[in-house]
Amino acid sequence: MSTPGHFKIACANCQGHIEFPKELHGQTIDCPHCGLSTVLRVPGFVESLPTPAPTAPISLDQPPSIAQTPQIQDDTINPAPQLGLPEITDESFRSTKVRSQDGTNHYTVNLIDYTCTCPSFLEVHSKAPPRDYGRICKHICAELNRHRDYLRLDPICRAIVQEGYGIYPGRFDRDKNGNLIYITGANSTGWLNVFALKRIDGKTYYRFGYNLKEGRWAYGSFPKIKEEILYPKSSSEFSKPISSGLGWRIFWGVINAVGKAVGVIPMVLFGLVVGLLSSGKKSRRRRF
Repeated sequence: MSTPGHFKIACANCQGHIEFPKELHGQTIDCPHCGLSTVLRVPGFVESLPTPAPTAPISLDQPPSIAQTPQIQDDTINPAPQLGLPEITDESFRSTKVRSQDGTNHYTVNLIDYTCTCPSFLEVHSKAPPRDYGRICKHICAELNRHRDYLRLDPICRAIVQEGYGIYPGRFDRDKNGNLIYITGANSTGWLNVFALKRIDGKTYYRFGYNLKEGRWAYGSFPKIKEEILYPKSSSEFSKPISSGLGWRIFWGVINAVGKAVGVIPMVLFGLVVGLLSSGKKSRRRRF
């Protein structure tokens, strides 16, 4: 049993149990089990987070208006209340050690400034504006996922975090129903992700994979969007393949029609042969 006024938590690195008094909440110590830095947090202790000022509810029908998020080039899309990574002021989130997937390294994640010391963040994600989704490397993603209920993530951010892989910096747009979507950047093989709703009145966002080079959706699952918006207008690296979209459907329609015609022709020829043979037999019978 814990000593009165003390709490037990699991080390973020080795999961070893650590007991501490409430007064040490938010302080960083060296774990007595593994020796790595870990932050002491009292379960359910949320007083250190500021109470958000009364604002209009987040609208999923409009893209964000915060200055740090990517600017949408389409002038028909109007600004809206802010979306993006949550603003955190609790100093206990400033420095957390996160183990790499192979277990050979540890990286320092800062959820106040949204930084990470991993190579992926330094090369790719650090170029994204502050509090933009594009700053989510897999280690920041892991920390956000661990505290997602505590941090009150918006619907798109929650969907990105729950995937657990991090994303390439991208941009906002809309689907055919006018709902807000987020299109990530593409990796070296042409794959990007689209976070969108499945239903016009839906609340939960899902991830849809699309390959810019091959012009196809992963697993045949796709949101209600125009594929043209997935191709960056300012980049010549990717161009929509001829076989994608409407052209692809027309091509397979022609192949299907030809296949049906080819299947009918042998049946017609077979019928003609049978008819001629039957006619010949009847003629011979009349001669006898």
